[in-house]
Amino acid sequence: LTVTTNHPWSVTSPDWCAVYPNSGEKGEVSVTISVAENNTYDPRSGNITFTSEGISSSVYVTQEEARGFIVPNNSFELSCEAQEISVEVQANVEYDVIINAEWISQVGTKALSSKTYNFSIENNETYDSREGSIIIKERGGSLAQTITVRQAQKDVIILESSKYELSYEEQCLELNIKCNVEYSVHIPDTSSWISLIDTKGLVDGVITFRVAKNDSIGRRYTDVCIKGGENFDTIASFRVYQDGVFQIVYTTVNESVIDVEESKFDAKILSNTYENGKGFIIFD
Repeated sequence: LTVTTNHPWSVTSPDWCAVYPNSGEKGEVSVTISVAENNTYDPRSGNITFTSEGISSSVYVTQEEARGFIVPNNSFELSCEAQEISVEVQANVEYDVIINAEWISQVGTKALSSKTYNFSIENNETYDSREGSIIIKERGGSLAQTITVRQAQKDVIILESSKYELSYEEQCLELNIKCNVEYSVHIPDTSSWISLIDTKGLVDGVITFRVAKNDSIGRRYTDVCIKGGENFDTIASFRVYQDGVFQIVYTTVNESVIDVEESKFDAKILSNTYENGKGFIIFD
């Protein structure tokens, strides 16, 4: 602007306008007005007023609003269950909604002062987390905003077997495990004859247990539980059976009832291995 006065002058302006110089002596002077970028989505305007000796003259300045849209929440961290999410979009341009994942689908729109879009998220049945995106893109323009949707995997603990049959000897039991969560091993306090040696978590691996010798005649068993997940609500378990020491006790047979040709006799036998088909008995 060119300003001409016959007295000293000064200027006032909105805070988004800068005037240089902002005062001067009488005469003619060239004044530069710098306008800051309007990052809001509303237009704005104001007066730049030059004052000298009680009189004034103004320049009215109008600035357009920013073109685009606002998405207040542009990231979602979800559990593996099926669910719905709502995405609010405030815009002053026409735009399209683009979904880049098969497991996300738009289910409806609620008309508000802004618009809220609802999206259905399918249940994640896989053992891996996944990530998809929803893009709000200006129609015919280059403006775009990406909404990231991350969904957790289905927590799982898979054991090679749910049952193990062991002999009475001291030994190691190797348990093959597959999981995608941190886990812990729980052995009943009453089963001190089995203990944890080593764990290798978070990947396919092996958990090793030390099993003590069973010096008793009786067969014994215990249940071992593997718990994992954020709240340790992912559970797998297995049962360990261990035979007792091999022993057979029988009564002396009355020889008077034994005939050379054909013999029948009664013998009372106590065995802890008969039901498993192990061991043998010899009558001499």
